[in-house]
Amino acid sequence: MWKNRLGYILFFAAVMIMLVISGKPYLLGVLIVLFLLAVAMGVFTRHDVTNLKISASAPSGAQEGKENFFTIDVFAAKKIRTAGYLMITVCEKNEMFGRTWERKLLLRLKGEKNHYKIPLACRLCGEIRLTCKEIWVRDLLKLFQVRANLFGEIRTVIYPRKVNLQVELSQATIGAPKSEGMMQNRKGNDLSEIYDIREYVPGDDIRSIHWKLSSKTENLILREASDPSHYNVVLLPDFGQDFMKEEQSENVINAAVAVGASIGQRLIEKRVAFCMALPSVSGLQICEIKDRRELQRILALWLACPVAPKSGDGLQCFMMERLEQYFTRLLILTAGEYQQNLSGLNERIGITVLHISAAAGYVNAESGNGCEIIEIPAGIDNQETYRIRC
Repeated sequence: MWKNRLGYILFFAAVMIMLVISGKPYLLGVLIVLFLLAVAMGVFTRHDVTNLKISASAPSGAQEGKENFFTIDVFAAKKIRTAGYLMITVCEKNEMFGRTWERKLLLRLKGEKNHYKIPLACRLCGEIRLTCKEIWVRDLLKLFQVRANLFGEIRTVIYPRKVNLQVELSQATIGAPKSEGMMQNRKGNDLSEIYDIREYVPGDDIRSIHWKLSSKTENLILREASDPSHYNVVLLPDFGQDFMKEEQSENVINAAVAVGASIGQRLIEKRVAFCMALPSVSGLQICEIKDRRELQRILALWLACPVAPKSGDGLQCFMMERLEQYFTRLLILTAGEYQQNLSGLNERIGITVLHISAAAGYVNAESGNGCEIIEIPAGIDNQETYRIRC
């Protein structure tokens, strides 16, 4: 903008010099017009700003690797006179990886209603928080700018790309899980019984709609069956920010999240209820997952959790809270080389380490350190199907 101002000032000065040298009256008229034009640009632009309403929105979820957008809408209550451009500074933060990008957007105003689609920076999965830092409205000649009201913070979740996995569960079990003290959100004891009724929400199975009761109300009513699910399998993400200092580490963690999400999907397809252990300020948060809706909800929660400070923190919490007594199989999801000591869990719970590696070219399984280690390549080929047994 300073170039436009400088150019305008130089042009004004040149006309003034010509007026002094030549003394021609029309040059005085040009000077007056230039002065009034600059004043009008400043006054009317400030007036236009008071009539502008700026808002932003984003989809609740999107997928990594695809072209995703957030939108900015500008509405003017009255006709715009001299406002011509918006200069917006937006901060995008990936909550999971702790990465922040600052972007400056220059948008052209056209008429009273303006709609802009802005690409999201979604190279990595995770919850994206968009914060507006400043908005300036510039006049058509870019001589003046006036600060406008900021739009509110918006969030969206970038889900990991799909990984073609075939998951087989080992039939070997170690220990007998206890249910005392755990969440174990079971509803009833018999699958053939109706446990409760509730309102229908999009995504529910329409075969469970209670049509007779729905006809007596204004809303669709859903029959909710009993759910005596047991949660024998627990998935534990166990990578940390210390690993993120290495080259390509973010891509490896990104691939690990994609593998974890795909394993969850395969387990649900096999009707295997499982738990996910997520880091929290008070230790590990045990989340029960028994259907697609709960998986989607827990995935969004996971993608909003920052990566733990150190690799192995999750395992230490798991052992300190003695959570192994509530499950028969522990799936540890790691990024990079895993060097944690698992001897404290020997013969107390079955352990499979899913080791995501940048160096691996194919899936490789081996036994060691009291567990089974499955190495999965970070450079996942979506055209290939990976078979793992855990």
